[in-house]
Amino acid sequence: MPTSKKIGLVIIAITLIFFGLVHQFAIATQRTVLTPDYYRGLVKDTTFIESIHKDLQDAFPKMMLEGLLEEKEDELSDEELQLAKKRLFLFSNSLMRAFDSSWLSEQLLKGIDDAAAVIEGDQDQFLAVIDIRDRKELMKQYLIEEMKKLPEETLAELNIRPHRLETEASAFLEETDLPDLIRVSDLISQEKGLNEFSAMVTTSQDIQLAVYVAPLFVFALFLWLLKSLAGVSLSMKWFGSSLFISSVLFALALQFMGRVVFVRIIEEAGFFISAVDTLTPVALYTTSRAMTAPLIYGAVGILFFLGGYYSKK
Repeated sequence: MPTSKKIGLVIIAITLIFFGLVHQFAIATQRTVLTPDYYRGLVKDTTFIESIHKDLQDAFPKMMLEGLLEEKEDELSDEELQLAKKRLFLFSNSLMRAFDSSWLSEQLLKGIDDAAAVIEGDQDQFLAVIDIRDRKELMKQYLIEEMKKLPEETLAELNIRPHRLETEASAFLEETDLPDLIRVSDLISQEKGLNEFSAMVTTSQDIQLAVYVAPLFVFALFLWLLKSLAGVSLSMKWFGSSLFISSVLFALALQFMGRVVFVRIIEEAGFFISAVDTLTPVALYTTSRAMTAPLIYGAVGILFFLGGYYSKK
C-alpha cells in the first residue's frame, strides 16, 4: 500500500476517534442530566435521598439554632438560649420523623413527573399538589412521644403541662405555621434551578435525533473514505479499531473525570452534607448511565473488526 494511503488511513482513523469521543459525550449527557428518567432513577434506584435526609436530620437543629441566633442573639439570656435549644431539638426530631425519606422520595417523584409532563407538552402548567395534612398529624403524635421522654423538670422549664400533652403538641404545631397543601408550581417559580432543568430537558428533546440518527451518516462517510483507500476488509478493521479505541479512551476519561469532579464536589459540598456518603451513590449512578456510550461503541467496534477479519477469508 502506498505511503500516501497509509497516511490517509491514519488521519481518517484519528478523526474518527475524536468524533467518537464527542459523540459518546453527547450520548452520555443525553442519558443523564438531559432526561427526566435520570432524575427518577436517582430518587428510586440510589440511596441519595436517604443520605440527604440523614444529613438534614443531623444538621437541622443546628441550622434552626443558627437562624434563631441571627435574629435574637442579643435578646436571649443564657437560660433562654438553653430552653430554645431544647424546643428546637424537640421540634426537629418530630419533624424529621414525620417527613421521612420514603415520603420525601414520593414527593420528589411527583414533582419530577409533573415537571416532565409540562416540558413534554402533556399539560400546560404544573398541577401537582403535596398534601401534608397527614404528616402534620403524624408529627403531632411524634411530638407527644418526644415530650413523654422528657423528665418532669424539663417539661416544667418548657412550660409543657404533662397532663395536657396533646394540647401542647397542637399548640406547638400552630407555632410552626405549616401549610396543609404545597403546590409544586409555587416551589418551581421560586427555584431557578428547576427552570434550568426544564430548559435542559427541552434541549434534550431537540438534539435527540442529532445524537442518535445524524451520526449514522457521518459513520457512513468514514466507512466510504476508508473503503476507497483500503478496500472492504481492511476498512472494516480500521473502522472497528477506531471505534474501539475511542470507546476505551472515553471510558477511561469518564472514570478519571468522575473522580476529579466527585472530589471537587466534596470540597465544595454544602455545610450540612456528609459528602462521601451522600454523593457516592450519585457518582456511581451517573457513571453507570454514562457508561452505556462506550459500551455500545466498543461492541460495535469489535463487530466491525471481526467482520473485516472474516470477510477477508
